[in-house]
Order: sequence, then structure tokens, then C-alpha cells
Amino acid sequence: MRLLGAALIGFGVTNWIYSKSKSLEAVLPAIYGNLVSLSLATFVDIIDLTVNMLNRASWLILGLHVVFASAFTYCIILIKKSDVLTQN
Repeated sequence: MRLLGAALIGFGVTNWIYSKSKSLEAVLPAIYGNLVSLSLATFVDIIDLTVNMLNRASWLILGLHVVFASAFTYCIILIKKSDVLTQN
């Protein structure tokens, strides 16, 4: 759990630094990194819940992973749409 906590602090600092960026293109690597991390965490949650390694309260964690992964996916879609609009 300490290792996971350290990784989350790292993601938080990275996201905070990227939040200061004016370029949407520069922010994409951070969004992709968060999305990959959340997708893997969601996959692990589903496996652990399927084999009953986690308790029922872990459904909340799974829900949060899905919500945040959806939010990052939405950000990518918005950035890609803005790129298409600015290129025309």
C-alpha cells in the first residue's frame, strides 16, 4: 500500500505540473499515462472482485477508477476534437 501511495503522489505532482501548461498537446502524455494506469487498476480490481480477493467496499474503488478513467478519456476526446477544429 505504501508503494501504491507513493505512486499516487507521483501522479498527483505530475498532474499538477501539467495543469500549468498552456499547450493541450503537451498535456496529452500525462493524460495517457493516467488513463493507462487507471485502466490497469480497473482491470486488476475486476479480477480481484471476481475471485473474491477484495471485500464489498472495494466496489467503491472500482467505481472511482471507472469514473476517473472515463474523465481522462473525455479529456482526450475534447483535445482531439479541438485539434481537428484548429486544423480546418
